[in-house]
Amino acid sequence: MSPEQVAGERELDARTDVYALACVLYEMLAGDPPFVASNPQAVMAKHVMDVPPSIMTARPNATVALASALGTALSKVPADRHDSAGQFAAALTAPAKAVQVKTKSVVVLPFVNQSADSANEYFVDGLTEEIIAHLSRLRELRVISRHSTMTLKGTAKDVPTIARELHVSHIVAGSVRRSNNALRVTAELVEANSDTHVWSDSYSGVIDDVFGIQEEIARKIVAGLEVTLTPKEDRQIAARPIDDVVAYDYYLRARQEFYAWTPGSLDRASALIDKALDIVADNPLLLATKGQLHWMYVNVSVHPDERYLALAEGFAERALVIDPNHYLGIFVRGLVAAFRGDTARALEYVYRANELQPGDANVRLELCRFSQAAGLRSYQRYVDEQIRLDPLMPVSWFGPAYTAHYNGRFDDAVPGARRALELAGPSSPLHIYSAWTLASAGVRGEARAVLERVASDLDGTVNGSWASFCLEALSGNEARAVAHLTSALETAASFVDFFALTIAEASAVLGRLDDAVRWTRIATDRGFINYPYLADHSPFLAPIRDDPRYQAMLRDVKPRWEHVVAWERGRSA
Repeated sequence: MSPEQVAGERELDARTDVYALACVLYEMLAGDPPFVASNPQAVMAKHVMDVPPSIMTARPNATVALASALGTALSKVPADRHDSAGQFAAALTAPAKAVQVKTKSVVVLPFVNQSADSANEYFVDGLTEEIIAHLSRLRELRVISRHSTMTLKGTAKDVPTIARELHVSHIVAGSVRRSNNALRVTAELVEANSDTHVWSDSYSGVIDDVFGIQEEIARKIVAGLEVTLTPKEDRQIAARPIDDVVAYDYYLRARQEFYAWTPGSLDRASALIDKALDIVADNPLLLATKGQLHWMYVNVSVHPDERYLALAEGFAERALVIDPNHYLGIFVRGLVAAFRGDTARALEYVYRANELQPGDANVRLELCRFSQAAGLRSYQRYVDEQIRLDPLMPVSWFGPAYTAHYNGRFDDAVPGARRALELAGPSSPLHIYSAWTLASAGVRGEARAVLERVASDLDGTVNGSWASFCLEALSGNEARAVAHLTSALETAASFVDFFALTIAEASAVLGRLDDAVRWTRIATDRGFINYPYLADHSPFLAPIRDDPRYQAMLRDVKPRWEHVVAWERGRSA
């Protein structure tokens, strides 16, 4: 129903039908109508007042022309729409226009391994990642982050398609051939709109030359894009964080293992970092990485143990003794502080790490996460930046999903949660978080289907028990739900605020109000101090809001929340 129909206007024409047709097309592409709410009156209000999310939120591969045509057809004022269905059809079927990107932007596609030994894949991926890291330090340049880049490994998409989907002006591609100690690297910079080469070159040498080759490629890209380096950026490109090739090789292997986030891969990564430290002891990057690994053990519930947080903190402090401004050491400090419930210090450290290394997607990701948990008010630009720079990383979509969710806009959280589901691997706990977000928006049938699948896929694991507990809670089966609340699950949930909060909300759904109060307290002790969500927004916590124990907890949380909101306001002043 168009806005003018909702308003009761009598003079309607073809433009009203264009609006209705656009709503149908939007639903065909997104899986949902442009506006979803709990009742028809609320839906009609959204048609009058709200701007629909861009179709590219739900369908990132939609063309710019299609998104523009839909946006025009869904305009609030009839005069701003297409005059007829014919005009609408013409706009939808118009040839795709070249992407006009004002900001200098680039994606470094995964370099191709042309070595005879496929075991060199980690080295090739590491070289790709290091070039991305070099470029990400440049404030004049927008660089697609590592995870989204690696998603394109082996892609058959052509340059214009990749550029259009990632909204970049240039693409870097290349190959690596390694044979024993010999190394040959080719690289090229392509202007995306015209699909023409800006430059291409090849580099031959030995493994010891890899640092120089990486720097040379980065500088050629910078020159090709006509980016002006500041003196600091020039020094950063020339820097050698690990100047021993063998230690660097161990580091690359460790990073490859780290990104798998499984118990075995984290153990292997830790052992590889130890080997690197045996060669170059007291290297700040290696020490901070070791700290990040220990924190990750707790974060993904492999070793939910305070001892691992203490180890993470110890390695970070050792790195910062050597380099007090080492961004990764400061970042790990923030990670540990957050998990210990010291939200104020955590935010200071993580925001500082982001200032020092604005191109690191992991830092920006946790900055958004902790800002949501803290109930901050002015972090939307970081959420938007994360989507722009890492759109193919599933957890990136929890930026818009959780920002809407924790501000009580549950319907608006659905597209981001669904996009995370599309991108996440089958064993990812993100499926559980996404399902709970859908349940909060009232899409419980879909949420139960997701949880049922995850519970089956992860049967016998902590995350499998978690999925089963949430599934039975939504189904109202208290006895079966409690059977899945194992001691291992409780231990894991007690270390992660969002994890604990879902247990609290599921307990409230089951009517286990004592458990709901207890788990909410655990969540706040671990750093979830989003007072508006706890006091008003959460639909699941309503049964305990009048409980004196819950009210006492809110009185404790409110000044902590007010403190960090004031801190954020001071930063913006």
